[in-house]
Amino acid sequence: MNNFAKKQKVLILFSDAQYIRNYGESGNLERLLDIFELHIAVKADLQTDLQNIAINLEDKGAIIYAYTPYSRECTKLHQQLFDALMWIERMKSISFRYRIMRGIIADVCSQCFIGKYNSLTSNDVIKEFDSKVPVNRQLIDLVKQVNAKYVIIPSAAYEAEANDIIRSFPPTGSTKVVLAVDNWDNLSSKTLLPWKPAAITCLGPQSAEHAIRIHSIDNACVFPIGTPRFDVYTRDSHTDDCRSIYTRQTLHYILYLGGSLQHAELDYLSIANDAVRYLNTKLGADIAIVYKPHPAKPCQSERDLARIVQLENVKFDKNSLPSYAASIPYYPRRALPGMFPELSGYQGLISKSLFVISGLSTMILEALICGREVVLPLIEEPGNLTSNAKAFKAYEHFRGLDSLEGVTIASTRDNLYRKIISMAAKDALCSQPITKGKSNFNGLHYYVYFDSRLWADRLCEILKRIE
Repeated sequence: MNNFAKKQKVLILFSDAQYIRNYGESGNLERLLDIFELHIAVKADLQTDLQNIAINLEDKGAIIYAYTPYSRECTKLHQQLFDALMWIERMKSISFRYRIMRGIIADVCSQCFIGKYNSLTSNDVIKEFDSKVPVNRQLIDLVKQVNAKYVIIPSAAYEAEANDIIRSFPPTGSTKVVLAVDNWDNLSSKTLLPWKPAAITCLGPQSAEHAIRIHSIDNACVFPIGTPRFDVYTRDSHTDDCRSIYTRQTLHYILYLGGSLQHAELDYLSIANDAVRYLNTKLGADIAIVYKPHPAKPCQSERDLARIVQLENVKFDKNSLPSYAASIPYYPRRALPGMFPELSGYQGLISKSLFVISGLSTMILEALICGREVVLPLIEEPGNLTSNAKAFKAYEHFRGLDSLEGVTIASTRDNLYRKIISMAAKDALCSQPITKGKSNFNGLHYYVYFDSRLWADRLCEILKRIE
């Protein structure tokens, strides 16, 4: 429902392909177009992505502008600012300290970096940056030209575009900038926001707490209204038939959703295969494991791919295998081809499974939204800083998941094997597909807000409050 007396002018900025997917495929771009006079600014090299996903938007009234991507040198300056703020404010978040320890930010570990920033405050660094690094004039002129009441920036909370727009349009001005933070870790693990927008939307109350505690954002400016990409789980329009996701027709399957961190995932997949072999041979069950690797984690070698293929009960999700196999030449740092799978395949894939084994990602929450229990392999891997067990303890946003209803922790390899058998055996001998209804697991809404409305309608509601 449109709560405005007339259509307000809104500019939304897309700086990354995943946000185009999230807003386009979830139906939120079209809904924003229904509610507002919609203007879209898109990075020039992403115009094809927008055209492919949001077909005929211009015919429906949207006005689209392209802006030139930031130069490598300018992007580096913004990244240096983010790194410096993370270092200076490292005591505000255990996630900051973990990322520094892992050496993700190489310069942070250098004596030169430490010597420079140990004696400076965040305000010192921000003022120095502001005085020396000009804004992207083309982008700021575009925003001024549109003269929108609201500027919406889908964000991971560390984009150069967000920096320039927020510092050019402060909260007290007539143009209100809304930072639409996408992921549950963005406000606790990336950096400190150098400039404060008029409002922040985020995944749930946990993320709102991070915005207030870590970034000193006023409580009245933080709105935990969820994320557009999760709308695919709360709408009834998806009727995916997932019988074709694996080559051997089986009645039941366990879904293994991979994580992005480097850990012994293939070992755990092999343990799951052994557990299913026991269920199928000893109990007469008919179960498969459907494996969906994390889209940001490439296959490390042809040997690893061959190892997975040899697991007789493991079948790739049909949408994952081409990208996963094609990623081998790109390992370890380059982006995968087709990195972001279509949103439409997730709901059916999850909801038709017996349960989910998951890496450390938002797929934990997504499985719970779909009413599926989740097994988390949190197994110590000596010498590995990115093992699930270490990362679980070291990231702010994972706190409390081990006590969340619907989540089962496997702390050893034997424990994982036994939990898979005990959980699968409950339904493995049923003669019909499992069709459990959606559940509201206790505690889930602390991590992620969702309801039956589209995110765009929830956004419309909060924009009225920051006029």
